[in-house]
Amino acid sequence: MLVSCLRSSPGQMSSSSAAAAAAAAAAGGLHPHHMRRVARLSKMALEHSFSLGVFIPLALEQASSTQEGAASGDVHGNINASTINLLGSFFAAATAGGGARIDAVPLLACAGWTIEEAAKLADAVCTDDADEINGIRKHLGLPEAETITLGEGTEDETNNNAYVSAHYNENVSFAHEVLAVGGTFDRLHAGHRLLLSAAAVTCTSKVLMGIATDELLANKTNGDLIARYDERVNDARSYLQSVNPKLEVVVGPLSDPKEPPAAATDASCTGLVVSAETLDGGHAVQRMRREILGDGVQPLDLIVVGLITASGEDKISSTALRREDRRRETTGA
Repeated sequence: MLVSCLRSSPGQMSSSSAAAAAAAAAAGGLHPHHMRRVARLSKMALEHSFSLGVFIPLALEQASSTQEGAASGDVHGNINASTINLLGSFFAAATAGGGARIDAVPLLACAGWTIEEAAKLADAVCTDDADEINGIRKHLGLPEAETITLGEGTEDETNNNAYVSAHYNENVSFAHEVLAVGGTFDRLHAGHRLLLSAAAVTCTSKVLMGIATDELLANKTNGDLIARYDERVNDARSYLQSVNPKLEVVVGPLSDPKEPPAAATDASCTGLVVSAETLDGGHAVQRMRREILGDGVQPLDLIVVGLITASGEDKISSTALRREDRRRETTGA
């Protein structure tokens, strides 16, 4: 089951919507901070002209047997490459309808969400789950969720999924008590959300999150527009825990590329989430880990997510978004 929550940008919610979001968050077991920007899909569509048919596929039956695992209590035992591809398809569709910065949250059974909890926060559902979710929402006095069906996907999306699947074999585990992920996380975009969501669904206890410091990013293009470290930490941590509220997130600064990250020094960490673009960096961390902890240390399982493109163009990146913001700042358009 994949259900999603659509969140508005700060300042766009009315006080009544904010109160409803907080109540729904509390009812669902989430801290209101995590879901404070929950908004109804219809309201967002009116404000931003989203295409509901393409924008968010909010509930899906996974090709893998994740739901069966959830029913037996072993929700992580059935996560595989198809789950990662499912997330990729979800964010590709979200980007197509709402742009790179769309704030969408997938709520999956493998991250501990029950259909009852998800129904309190869902803005729309797939046809397979619509009746059950809307029945719960009606009982709670909530408006009916939109019904959306995910299409077959674009050729780029299909190729990307094939690329991701090619990096896995039967020995790769998708359930890690301690797992690592890292990045800059400036202007939290769909690619970041995919990376963090993959970490959230493949970790069972603690995520070690490395985030680049302001000093490390000082020479980046339009570096003066990069959000400050504390803001990026808060955004990334909050988003990951909105996907899986039960996880502990331990954040550490990445200030020197030559310094080993936590994944290389912590023997309890057994997985590392990387993108197709940073896979070589993942292999470098593996080498550091062997050098520091010895050849007998358990190798990291590298969990690879694909890249998200915007309207068939180049991959979504913080650099491109900063360039866009600079242009708007300069031209006022």
